[in-house]
Amino acid sequence: MITTHILDLGLGAPASGITVILEIRQQSEWTPVGRGVTDENGRLATLTESFTLVPGTYRLAFDIATYHRNQGFTVPFFPEAKITFNVRDTEEHYHVRAGEIYHITHGTGRMRIECEERDVKTGDAIAIPPGCRHKLSNTGGETLRLLCCCAPAYEHDDTIITESSS
Repeated sequence: MITTHILDLGLGAPASGITVILEIRQQSEWTPVGRGVTDENGRLATLTESFTLVPGTYRLAFDIATYHRNQGFTVPFFPEAKITFNVRDTEEHYHVRAGEIYHITHGTGRMRIECEERDVKTGDAIAIPPGCRHKLSNTGGETLRLLCCCAPAYEHDDTIITESSS
């Protein structure tokens, strides 16, 4: 789960109504995977509601220009703010209908399927039957990349999260 909390230090209050976009980097391109607006407490906890978190590089983009205009600034100095970060571990989950095959294309990690754990590295392939709880963690100092093949095709509503990510 990825959440954010924004405080307006000038007002000494939560910054509500800020649009936030969560993106994942895929090679050199950024792809939006979540979007929301901060609540009256300046919090947003729904960015990954319809997205299964995978290891990778993510970015939060905050539309602070609109917020500042609503506060009376005609031309905000910073129209947006972006924070880039890495997620090393996935959340443990399973798929009711889909089986998966992970093919590790870059990096090293630790794969858990049900109660069995193994180290994985570039070139490894992992078969995950439907209904099996699984979690992949990055154990190396570089990005862990993989090709994931699902049958039948991946659907968000087929993913059941069984624990929170660390």
